Amino acid sequence: MAGALFGLIEISLVIGAIASAGFRITSALWRIHGVQVLRWAASGQRVFVIVALYEEFTFRGYLQFALTQAAGFWPAALLLSIGFGLVHRGNPGESKLGLAE
Repeated sequence: MAGALFGLIEISLVIGAIASAGFRITSALWRIHGVQVLRWAASGQRVFVIVALYEEFTFRGYLQFALTQAAGFWPAALLLSIGFGLVHRGNPGESKLGLAE
């Protein structure tokens, strides 16, 4: 429960910071209402869950287990973290600071 509350507070602060910076959404997103909102939210949620599962299984599934058995946990974690950053370096809007996190 504490984690859910922290997440809600955190995302609220992020949205507040974006709004205070002057960013405004002026698109067709504001034209959907009711059940349409729920359908789009469910669709987006499915896509993000699939992407998250793919990334977790790719970088922290069997590959991490096998590398940990061969080289130890920290070398495997470091190698896979570098690989994760390299895979994401071409993402639009990704910064050097974001890759270092």
